[in-house]
Amino acid sequence: MRRSESSAASSAIAQGRDHRHQGRHPHRPGLGDTGLGRRHILASAEASLRRLGTDWIDVYIVHRHDPVTPVEETLEALDELVRRGHVRHVGFSNWSAWQAAKAAGIQERRGLAPFIAAQMYYSLVAAISSMRSCRSSATPRSAP
Repeated sequence: MRRSESSAASSAIAQGRDHRHQGRHPHRPGLGDTGLGRRHILASAEASLRRLGTDWIDVYIVHRHDPVTPVEETLEALDELVRRGHVRHVGFSNWSAWQAAKAAGIQERRGLAPFIAAQMYYSLVAAISSMRSCRSSATPRSAP
């Protein structure tokens, strides 16, 4: 299959070490090796390009909000990947609505590459548990 007939997506993970690399690197991750800081995002994208054997990634997604890194740094790094031609589009995963809205405002004001994809957390187990919780709290309690 030719690259023009396929799409590639990849991601950077906000916290902790990528589970695919655990056990291969005996050292602890250093400053910049985790999170959504510029260094980690650029290094993760470069590693994805090598792993996928391609010149660009169609959609690059940042997973989980990073409470330590300023969102401006994250957005500028993503924009840099787009300007370099390494990434066509950017998105986010598992960010709250206010975090996504804040990021969209910054992207618009600064002319940065906008998010075009959003991957929301959804779990059938969590949904069923939530429904049960709502039902039990809505059930009238008998008088003592």
